[in-house]
Amino acid sequence: MSVLNDFMEEWEAGNFPNLQYMHIGSDSFHWYWYDQVLGFKRHEMNQVGVSRRLVIDENLSVDCTGGVDIQAVNGIKATMQMDRESRNSFELFILSQCSRKAASCVHFVGSRKWKLSVDVREQRIDINGIYRVVITESSIRPTWNYDRRMKMLFLKYQKSENSKLELQKVFSQLQSAFRCPVTSFEYNGFCKSDQCWVSVLNCIIQNQVQPLESFAFFSRTLETEDLERALQNVKVSRQIRIWIYTSSFIRLDLMMFKSCKCIEFKFSWLTISDLDVFMEEWKAGNLPSLQYMLIRNDSFHWYSYDQILGFKRDEMMQLDFTRRLIIDENLTVWCTGGRGIQAVNGTKATMQMDRESHNSFELFVWNN
Repeated sequence: MSVLNDFMEEWEAGNFPNLQYMHIGSDSFHWYWYDQVLGFKRHEMNQVGVSRRLVIDENLSVDCTGGVDIQAVNGIKATMQMDRESRNSFELFILSQCSRKAASCVHFVGSRKWKLSVDVREQRIDINGIYRVVITESSIRPTWNYDRRMKMLFLKYQKSENSKLELQKVFSQLQSAFRCPVTSFEYNGFCKSDQCWVSVLNCIIQNQVQPLESFAFFSRTLETEDLERALQNVKVSRQIRIWIYTSSFIRLDLMMFKSCKCIEFKFSWLTISDLDVFMEEWKAGNLPSLQYMLIRNDSFHWYSYDQILGFKRDEMMQLDFTRRLIIDENLTVWCTGGRGIQAVNGTKATMQMDRESHNSFELFVWNN
């Protein structure tokens, strides 16, 4: 692999201006987890994508069916593909030799610049925050209904029973075509609730190792077992927001989210004792990624003996000078008082009660 990588670096430098196609096959290729060709691993180069035909001359043509696109310093574009011709075969296609129509095709597979985000309620998939795919559910069996009071005919549509699967199917196809990570998942079931989110989230979990950057879930009615099961499997690196109204008892272990920068959990069933245990974990240095946390429970019951890290509620409600916590370029929160604390690793933070709303607990972790 190192010899092949060295050759491709020479091509990338523009030292093979006449090369149009190359095929290297060896049953002795040994791919280790660290092996790469121009920074790409084997599984990236054997992905299937847009099919293109490379016409070298009138007697010789080859078909490219996927791989990853690259570009030399002289502007020549090409595709590297593994295992198309046979197992352990490497091919290089110079795209400037393709037909003009084929060369203008957008090649998704193996690209590192694409990101997907999905909003289940809106049935919308955003690509890089620029392009948007909106799924319109089809309706079937239109019928005319006569309203005697208004003396008018109205056309009534009945939705397909399988309509809730349409988003999941389209999403699976896009994820397969782009071969890129999903960075954001959102479901808002406050106005209506369905189980479509379960199939979409399962699709992400099953097909992606990379954690989500953002996970947002808002619902009034849901199967709590589905949410608990989902949160045990989903991985989130930046922000997780869960707002739920439900009479069912749902009690989540906050340590499941220890890799997140920002945690917002409203209308939860967490108790003061749960928060105290979690904050003991933070104080021990077991949540190095956490920068901000908001926990709200309208049913918080504070008794005279209740404390969080030794502080009572009225101590954490005290006002002080205002400070701004910048989590990243898109997320900022304000602290207006509370009590300062420090972890064993020296990290400083502030705990504040009732700033965001009544019965809300916030943790601000200061970077300096």
